[in-house]
Amino acid sequence: MNKIKILPTLLALLLVTNTIMLSGCGPSEAERREHARIEAEAREQARIEAERREQARIEAERREQQARIEAERREQARLESLAKQYARAAGEQIMGGVGGGQDLRVQVEQWHFDKYTHEFEVKIQIYFNGMFFRSNHYNVDGILTVNESGSNAKFARSYANSKFEELESNLVWIAGGVIALGVLAEASK
Repeated sequence: MNKIKILPTLLALLLVTNTIMLSGCGPSEAERREHARIEAEAREQARIEAERREQARIEAERREQQARIEAERREQARLESLAKQYARAAGEQIMGGVGGGQDLRVQVEQWHFDKYTHEFEVKIQIYFNGMFFRSNHYNVDGILTVNESGSNAKFARSYANSKFEELESNLVWIAGGVIALGVLAEASK
């Protein structure tokens, strides 16, 4: 578009130059001024075009950066949703593993996803009431580790109230306060 604007200016400059050369004598003062004006105008148009290209490049980089930020935000939201989904599924399995209950609440205190191992580490608190007597309140806290796919889930207990401790012998223990949960993806669907 701007190349079309520059073209007439360059043609006028060539015409003046050729006219001067064909006349056989040096350019007059008016012709030199006209030639200088045309050259200055061509330089200014080239500068404006360069600025326009630079602004377009900067705008394209800004749009790319915004797209990267938005993609990262969406990925963080996806991972957070998975962490909460797996925490809930772990709570359901643990509550079911001790004989059941009702009014399950699972609170995610914090979570971390390792991009290299594709593994979550989720610090959770699990609360539920007794299956037959709501007045029995159970609480267990700990760290859930689970693969991104929901497989290989383990819950490392850090705290349990006395009511939960009475029931925890029903769970499948690995060692040292770690409960094997297996696959959480199926439990959460």
